[in-house]
Amino acid sequence: MKTISIEIPEELAQIFDSSRIAYIKAIDKYPNFASNLLEMCVILNEEAGEVNKAVLDRLHCEGTTGQIKSELYDTIAVCYRALIMLKHA
Repeated sequence: MKTISIEIPEELAQIFDSSRIAYIKAIDKYPNFASNLLEMCVILNEEAGEVNKAVLDRLHCEGTTGQIKSELYDTIAVCYRALIMLKHA
């Protein structure tokens, strides 16, 4: 794999930091991740559903943009775990 050196914008660096925190919290809360590809897909879809719900709550209820961001970070954390699982599969 070719290594590319680029400067990461501050906004993206903050996203990486926040998603790393979400990843650590996810491991602490749910130490056992999916044991197979089907479970991995189910967990990913559940997290995507939480993002959908947060967006709908923001549009039609008392939801906040902060709740959407929180769900997006949780989804990123699950994506990290899925990628790590696939690396070891």
